[in-house]
Amino acid sequence: KGEIFQSRALSPMEKRLLMKFLQQCVTSTGIAEAKQGGWAIEGIGGSEQEQLGFKKAVGHVEGGLGHDSKTAASGTGWETNFLENQSLDGLLKEAKLSSKAADFIAHGIAMMSPSSSALAAVRRVQLYAKSIGRYSDSAFLACYYGTAEVPQGFCRMCAVYGGLYVLRRTPAYLLYGQEDGKCQGIICNKGQRLTAPLVICSSSYLPSSALPSVGQSLVRRCVCITSGQLPNTDGISLALIPPGSCGNSTCIRVLQMDWTAQACPRGKYVWYLWSETPGDCDLKAAVELLRRMAPSVGVHWCAFYSQSVWTQGESGQQTTDPQELKPGFWVVPPPSTDVDSGDAIQAGEKLFRSVCGEAAEFLEAMPEPEVSPASQR
Repeated sequence: KGEIFQSRALSPMEKRLLMKFLQQCVTSTGIAEAKQGGWAIEGIGGSEQEQLGFKKAVGHVEGGLGHDSKTAASGTGWETNFLENQSLDGLLKEAKLSSKAADFIAHGIAMMSPSSSALAAVRRVQLYAKSIGRYSDSAFLACYYGTAEVPQGFCRMCAVYGGLYVLRRTPAYLLYGQEDGKCQGIICNKGQRLTAPLVICSSSYLPSSALPSVGQSLVRRCVCITSGQLPNTDGISLALIPPGSCGNSTCIRVLQMDWTAQACPRGKYVWYLWSETPGDCDLKAAVELLRRMAPSVGVHWCAFYSQSVWTQGESGQQTTDPQELKPGFWVVPPPSTDVDSGDAIQAGEKLFRSVCGEAAEFLEAMPEPEVSPASQR
């Protein structure tokens, strides 16, 4: 909240309308409700640090949820049935936000296009608000060595509980039972037969023709190693290149990592760029734009590549739902274009529920290690 009101990019009226919009998002859809006279907000977190961090982000939220289907004018949030039939762009226009403030909400906080669902955007704003103050003033956490440490952590825990790994092998053929047609394992590229009651496979091992129920589109990505950081940043930062800046029709996201994340040597920086619309976006133009903004920064190395994402329906919206192509054979989606790992966690939970049942506990807490009396002396 303080950073918004200290900014000179918005007028006082724009700031007030922006804060009102954020407060309405927080009290919408029944996720969070401020109680009278205090800061016990459901869904935000119970610790004093989390509550104060949320208060710092959006200010005091008056009242609770409204009872009408549309309560934008009352300052008490919107209900779900109203948001389901709205786009984010329509919601921003109804709130009478300027184009500058609307871009801040859509691209800076919700990180979605204006044509996206209003309900999904409001939930993104709520997630952002709930994250502020949980560990620091920022709403984001960055993994040491990058997000590749997350699957490595899973592999280590899996090994502790008896998981086996066959290295330097890829699936070449699938094995199916003659009677029930259920998948029973694979034959790897070395001819070795590996049997299992269930096969879960990455979509990168399959041709696009093997996924008839989903569409696919390409996302352009870029990695740069530089001698300096982006303008007006300090270390690990997330920046956005607005539409129209370098021929792009949608935002280009830029994630900057430094040596504190163990991503590069001290004094060097890593820039990750990606865009959701490969057809009309050239990331080379985006890199040149960043170089013009920071002429003293040298780009030591740069790589451009494309990555497929799953889509569904005529709208081409991204989907992260796992696909069971045959009984016992599941395919997991490729990484989405979101800045966080929320979609990957949701996909993992959906697959877990499909395989283990709804009653099973997902991401069960690790048991505390047993401490012997001798070690306590």
